[in-house]
Amino acid sequence: MSYFNITYFSKALGKTCQMLVFKPDSKKPFPAVYQLHGHSDDYTQWARFTSLEQYAVDRQIMIVMPDGGRGYYTNSVNEENYEDHIIETVRFIDDTFDTIKDRSQRGIGGLSMGGYGALKLGMKYCDIFSSVAAHSSVITPEERCGASPFWDNIFANEKPENSLRNLAKKNGSKIKFRFDCGTEDSLFPDNKKFHEFLCENKIEHIFEEFPGTHNWGYWREHVGAAIEFHAKNFGLE
Repeated sequence: MSYFNITYFSKALGKTCQMLVFKPDSKKPFPAVYQLHGHSDDYTQWARFTSLEQYAVDRQIMIVMPDGGRGYYTNSVNEENYEDHIIETVRFIDDTFDTIKDRSQRGIGGLSMGGYGALKLGMKYCDIFSSVAAHSSVITPEERCGASPFWDNIFANEKPENSLRNLAKKNGSKIKFRFDCGTEDSLFPDNKKFHEFLCENKIEHIFEEFPGTHNWGYWREHVGAAIEFHAKNFGLE
């Protein structure tokens, strides 16, 4: 397994950024999963606190861990374009590494803020991604507008069609997705309501609930199932 810490210039953000990449050691193109971090984390956390590298080895999948700042993977009012940043990161990875350059072999996942980002970007860009696996997701961050300048700077210009519910109505049937949440997590009620919304609208998905709260103990336990979900979608049975 090769481990890359990459520094590169993001045109979307107008600044230098970093990301980590796990790449299996084999002379063949790989499917890729983009793993998004949470609000209080950075791009190193997945590598530091989980066995994600071992899952990459076991399933022969490239794992990309980009920097999402605190921007909720959204193009914000103050022009911190973290949505565009993730999409340009996909292009950068495809140009730099021997990936399988097809949506059928590309997935996205994340936790908390990154869970929201994975669900949003996976459904909005279903021509780029074919699978989504999210943990403990923030479901309706746009509803926090007016609570503080932080939320206003990110979501004041966000269009209603970009809410998870509206994206699910439009593109939910075009992508495979699963999400889970701990039953003691403060975000559990919102995740449960989103699951019920998807059921009511007959949008195929997997939702799982487990004991646990909003911490790395929970995410460490369940990230393996997320990678297995992507692997199955990639045809790596």
